[in-house]
Amino acid sequence: MSKKFALVFLALLVGASVAWAVESPIPPSKGQWGFALEESLPLYEKADADSDSEYVDFDGEWFKVPSAVRDSDNNLWYKVNIDGQSGWLAQNGVRLKLQNAGKSKAATNLYKKYKKNKNALRSLIGLTQDEVRSTLGTPTMRETPYEESEVNILSFELTDRKMTLVVTLRDGEVEKAVFKEGRAGQTD
Repeated sequence: MSKKFALVFLALLVGASVAWAVESPIPPSKGQWGFALEESLPLYEKADADSDSEYVDFDGEWFKVPSAVRDSDNNLWYKVNIDGQSGWLAQNGVRLKLQNAGKSKAATNLYKKYKKNKNALRSLIGLTQDEVRSTLGTPTMRETPYEESEVNILSFELTDRKMTLVVTLRDGEVEKAVFKEGRAGQTD
């Protein structure tokens, strides 16, 4: 195999895995569902990073999340059953479609203000996660990148268009907020 061909193949492989990790298929409409942002994640025996764990592979499909709990450090843990193995996934590396989360009228109204005044999103900067939720309601999805446990990304789908307000929090405060074309979990 030539070096040029090998480099092209490697670039395509890396590009495909990055795309897989970012974009997810449309989740089922009812219930709470998770999507792994990594090809494999540790499945813990208990909702505790010090408990026994085993890495499980994911196939790029959504999985049911019947319950979630917060630990003493305020991290989320998701109760799951993956290929017959029951356990807990830490929030890192998981996109969660929240149960009972619909489209956000408040985010839609904020978009209307934003169209008239591009500074409208600044009202979100510095808010805490609780303040964001009291302002915008329950997000359609939330995720935490695998290597950045201090980051939470909340996505609010708009009611009147295929657009999502993506709010990024770092250490519990809004760092940035942007409107993106597409549904939650499928924006670029």
